[in-house]
Amino acid sequence: MKIRNIGISFGMYLVIVLGFVVLANGADPCDRACLEKLIDDLLEAMIAHNPSQLMLARDVRYTENGVELRLGDGMWGTLSTRGKYSIYVSDPETGQVGFYGTVDENGGMNYIALRLKVFELLIEEIEAIVVRPSGMNITPDQKPARPTGQVMDEKKHRPQFLQTVPSTEQMTRTRLTEIANSYFTGLANQTGNFTAPFAKTCERWENGYPRQTRNRIPILPKTCPIFSA
Repeated sequence: MKIRNIGISFGMYLVIVLGFVVLANGADPCDRACLEKLIDDLLEAMIAHNPSQLMLARDVRYTENGVELRLGDGMWGTLSTRGKYSIYVSDPETGQVGFYGTVDENGGMNYIALRLKVFELLIEEIEAIVVRPSGMNITPDQKPARPTGQVMDEKKHRPQFLQTVPSTEQMTRTRLTEIANSYFTGLANQTGNFTAPFAKTCERWENGYPRQTRNRIPILPKTCPIFSA
């Protein structure tokens, strides 16, 4: 009888523990506000030069401009403040969030892109791309351009980026992924005009400056720009 009671008690303990696990996992998907808050926390930690401010997975990975670095190296020692430009791109379904914005680094305004991957509120991956002054940017009239960070810090993102698409007009996740991939396929194969489904009035912006459009017109008013970091 005593063994049986112990077995019942242990079984009840397992049910309670598993119940808490299910509840935790059920609440796990970090929603849009949660993901955006983690981006803000990341930038605060980078500016404070202190990765320990973040909730990190044990095997967290950090890359900067395609190079894997030790967390705390690179921009972690050079950022000082956030700039005025910022836009978030959240994907709660996969636990990932992207960010475009401006930051002050070593006294100059730079353009930055970030991607976080989160699981159970712990950051597993941090990917950063920063555009620093290089002298390579040129304006459409072939003149030297101002640094990208300065240009983007003075811009405001288009309100369409924050608008909710009516459910009747939303495309499937699969189709959206295909369209995004077709854009990069076009860039890689130099067949952009025939690969991605651009609108006739779309123009492409890169590092804060317009690039050649489908109709080879440098700048079109009231168009739908495509921003590329």
